[in-house]
Amino acid sequence: MKKMICWAALCLISAWGYAQPARDVVQRFLEKMTSGPVEMMFKFTYENTPKKIRDMQTGIMVYSGEHYHLQLGDLDIYCDGVSKWIYNEAVNEVTIFPSEEAVEMTDNPLKYILNNENKFRYRPVKHLAPNGKKVFSTDLIPTSKDAAYTMINLQVEEETFLPVQLTYKLKNGQRYILDVDSLNTEVAVKAFSFSFPAHRYPNAVVNDLR
Repeated sequence: MKKMICWAALCLISAWGYAQPARDVVQRFLEKMTSGPVEMMFKFTYENTPKKIRDMQTGIMVYSGEHYHLQLGDLDIYCDGVSKWIYNEAVNEVTIFPSEEAVEMTDNPLKYILNNENKFRYRPVKHLAPNGKKVFSTDLIPTSKDAAYTMINLQVEEETFLPVQLTYKLKNGQRYILDVDSLNTEVAVKAFSFSFPAHRYPNAVVNDLR
């Protein structure tokens, strides 16, 4: 009987300890990504299973709190904490928004989690080892039925809590997947690098929606 009680107690402790780190993992991840400038090179994959579409692009992002610069395909996105510029190279057009404008995954892969960190419930952490790398994996489930995404899977290195992969799942079966190729947490960043360099594009069409 004592053995059964001990076993039940261990199960309860394990269940609590297993579920509790999920929020912990997300918090440690957010702390890492907001403690200073970060430069990230990644692969961005768009999947639409119903339509059998799969497209992959490479990107680079420099991120520092409310400031970021993201290059992805034809898009060059700057945000200085006040304004956000989205330059489309294919049509030589820049659209300007207030920085607090709703953030999409393609604008800033991290901002959605930062903006909604208290609006998720978390599935228990799993331990994975892709390519021999030890990884924590947890699912973030939005508590709001009106959320843009049904689930976000976050994978971070066990030792550093730096991101390995982010997967956003939408209600219509589409997925956005960000695979981190390299990440530099010691990058030197100048303030002006987060503002759109208009002088480089004197003939660009400007749509100012601020």
